[in-house]
Amino acid sequence: QDRLWQMDMLRRLAAGDLSEVVGPSALESDQLSRKMRLRATAELQARS
Repeated sequence: QDRLWQMDMLRRLAAGDLSEVVGPSALESDQLSRKMRLRATAELQARS
């Protein structure tokens, strides 16, 4: 169960959605993740 929590937090971090769970303190990392398009890059790699 701890591992599931960790995987969910890492997924949210990469997607730029971490602040939905953690709160405003994660807004800066969310903005950076979205600017770097981490989710789109991961989806492209998963398809190939």
